[in-house]
Amino acid sequence: MAEERETLELLENQIREMRRRTRDLIARAPDEWLFRRVEWTDRTIGWHMSHLARELDVQTDAAFGAGRRMDEEWDRLFEPESDPVALDVTFTPDRIHRAFSITINRFLEQLGQVEDDAMLMRRRRGGPKTLLERVLILIYHEGEHANGIATLLHWFEQVDGVVAEDNPA
Repeated sequence: MAEERETLELLENQIREMRRRTRDLIARAPDEWLFRRVEWTDRTIGWHMSHLARELDVQTDAAFGAGRRMDEEWDRLFEPESDPVALDVTFTPDRIHRAFSITINRFLEQLGQVEDDAMLMRRRRGGPKTLLERVLILIYHEGEHANGIATLLHWFEQVDGVVAEDNPA
C-alpha cells in the first residue's frame, strides 16, 4: 500500500510544507495588518488568505465532488477578478483564519482518502483537469500568494520599523 501512495504522500507533504510556510508568514502579522492597504496593490494579506481558502473550497469540490462549503459572498469577494476594495466588514480576522485552516484540512482529508497513485491521472466526471494537475496548481497557487503576503509583511515591517525574528533588518 505504501508504494501505491508514494506520489500522493509526496504531494500531501508538499501541500503541508507550503501551508506551513504561509502560516509562518501570517503569524508575523498582527490582525490589523490583515486589512492594511498599500498604494501599490489592492490585495491585502486578508484578501490573499481568503482567496486561498476560497480556491481550496472550489478545488475540493472539483477534485473530489465534496461540495462547496463557502457561499456566494466568498466568490464575489475573493475570486481572481474580484474587487478587493469591496471587502466586507463581516470578514473578521477570526473568520478568515478559520476558513484558511478549515479548507486546507478538508482538502487534505479528501486527498488522504485517495487509495493509490493511479487516481492522480483520472479526471473527475470527464473534467478538464486530472487530480495531479489540481494538486500541483494548488501548491503553485499558494506559493504565489505566500510571496504576495511576504512582500506585504516586509513592506509593513520596513515602514513600521519592525524587526521580525526570522527577517532581521
